[in-house]
Amino acid sequence: MSFISYAQNLEDVVLWKALKNVENGFYIDVGANDPIVDSVTRSFYNRGWRGINIEPILGHFNELVADRPQDINLNCALNESAGELAIWECEIRGWATLDKEVADAHEAEGYKGEWHNVAVRTLADVCAEFRQDNIHFLKVDVEGVELSVLKGNDWDKYRPWIVVVESTFPNTQIETHSEIEDLLINKNYLFAYADGLNRFYVSVEHQELLPSLKYPPNVFDDYQTFSEFTAVKNADETTRKFEDYKQQVLDSVLNNSSIISAITTVQEHGNELNSLLDVLHERTKNLDELAANVGGILGHLNSTRQYDELIQKVAKLSAENERVHIAYDALSKVHETSLGHTRDLEHEISVLKNHIEQIYGSTSWRASAPVRLLGRMRNGNNGEQKVGLFGRGGRKLIRIFNNNPRLRHFTVITVKKLGLYSPLRSLYLKVLVGSSPRTTFSANEMLAGQNSAFLSFKSSHSLSLDELHSRIKDELKAAKDERGQQ
Repeated sequence: MSFISYAQNLEDVVLWKALKNVENGFYIDVGANDPIVDSVTRSFYNRGWRGINIEPILGHFNELVADRPQDINLNCALNESAGELAIWECEIRGWATLDKEVADAHEAEGYKGEWHNVAVRTLADVCAEFRQDNIHFLKVDVEGVELSVLKGNDWDKYRPWIVVVESTFPNTQIETHSEIEDLLINKNYLFAYADGLNRFYVSVEHQELLPSLKYPPNVFDDYQTFSEFTAVKNADETTRKFEDYKQQVLDSVLNNSSIISAITTVQEHGNELNSLLDVLHERTKNLDELAANVGGILGHLNSTRQYDELIQKVAKLSAENERVHIAYDALSKVHETSLGHTRDLEHEISVLKNHIEQIYGSTSWRASAPVRLLGRMRNGNNGEQKVGLFGRGGRKLIRIFNNNPRLRHFTVITVKKLGLYSPLRSLYLKVLVGSSPRTTFSANEMLAGQNSAFLSFKSSHSLSLDELHSRIKDELKAAKDERGQQ
């Protein structure tokens, strides 16, 4: 498992390189501040270490008590001698200091703070109260009074293996370590490493740790920062939630496959209805024109003995024309209803499509793309297994298209934009109808079910237009021959 670094400047990674073989170690953190953010000791606490956290700001101390119940947490400051001192608590977390010069510098830059008194102890006093045989490391970060803290220790009795001291003027790169280094070297400590903010010293009793502190954190140390760890964790959780939600949407789409099938059926039947309505409209138009000419035909037949028979035939013709009109109206209503159903179903599919597009366009999806890519690279096959990747991918896309109605819908939209909709749709409908178990749609059967008035129109006893026209011509010719004989 990778080492998680919580520290501001990877100080915990440097310490872990030297002390990773120590089990259940002990630390003292002077100026502990936040129990997690920028904490040098958090990773060690997570790995079973325990220690003393010294924090003079009451709010930060309460957070330490809540988060580090197995540590010793002290609400005080450390200095060269015990007593009570004024501390400047800045509006910026972590900038509290006992040093007036540091406080004045912050205020000159526009930062605000307040002075209040705080109890002060010495490092030697704390070590004497909580007797500990081995202090594996001491970390001191007190915004300018590090030297005073170190002077308050009894270095003959209490000798941390490693001492980490902030060694620049607060929030600058101005080095302030000369007096600190003189003190520690005089107390038999060896300089080991500097990271630009802190300096690391090793006691002569444990100088075997010096080689492990020679180099800064690097790729061989197998670590990741807390921010990286959190980002990956959040991305994994977001990806998991997204995959679950995507599966729910997919299940919803698959459960509504009957809707897509219904749309296809209605569209297919709608085309047949359109064709049938065109035929009926043309036939009605011809019958209307023929009925308009009946008056002229009757004028030529008034003088013949067939006048009454023609009147009866015209009456039958008018009745049949009325049935055609009734059937046409019924078909129109059926067609309008089908179009309404089609629009409703297409709207529901559009809503589902927009929902999927919003998911793929979401920030969490784009943000997690690198993580998913890394996951695929980490879990992916290599060598010979990559040879068939594209072939298997192609076959998988074909199976997905055949089993995914939503994908078919998106394909229809695409081919419409490309101008290939009509030929591809005709081919698709032929295949779909050929594989469907449904009975072929019958417009005549539906008309018969919708309006019984159409029964006589489609019966074998009705006259076609050609037959009717032929009979009228025969009647006119017979009347003309009879007048000629008279």
